[in-house]
Amino acid sequence: MDTRHFYQTNAQRLLRERLSESRFYIDVGRFNFFTSGGFGQLREVGQLFDTKFIRSKIDYQAPWGQLGVINRFGTRRDEFNRFTSFSGGVNLFGKFTIDLDLDNFFWRAHRNTLILRLRSNYQFTQKIGWRIFVERVDERLRDEITYNFNSIFDYEFTPESHFFFVVVDSLPGDRAVFAKLAYLFEPNLPEFAQFN
Repeated sequence: MDTRHFYQTNAQRLLRERLSESRFYIDVGRFNFFTSGGFGQLREVGQLFDTKFIRSKIDYQAPWGQLGVINRFGTRRDEFNRFTSFSGGVNLFGKFTIDLDLDNFFWRAHRNTLILRLRSNYQFTQKIGWRIFVERVDERLRDEITYNFNSIFDYEFTPESHFFFVVVDSLPGDRAVFAKLAYLFEPNLPEFAQFN
């Protein structure tokens, strides 16, 4: 169990957010239980609003995968809101993982968003992997549905240095294909080591 306090101001030094939260967690075998509650203030649309929330999370972790449920209830701009998330994942043969999430954010007349997300990763070798991310976002109050797709090929050609090939698509929206090279330089000059 712990307690945390958070205080943040904006560029004009006005309070942006203040939060006090108490958290409690316990592990029982493969089950993880977490609950918290808090209150504070949040500045939105130029005003400070009181915020209150209660959150709970239950996870089950196993060698083959995991299952989880998150619920959060509270107030935002003095109106009730709720966030609920169901997640599950499997790990097949230590090389192939699939995760599925279903999230719903409900905020009365402002927002009702349902998100279905699928993530997968196949590790061909220790150094070569391929990740795919597919997401369906349903903004129910605006009657808008968008689809997002990402595919990332990752090759670690030396330790901590990677070549990425990425495909990004959004419907309706833009498409992009690009490559990225990330190289870790390790300075091994004696003079450099003396300054660290």
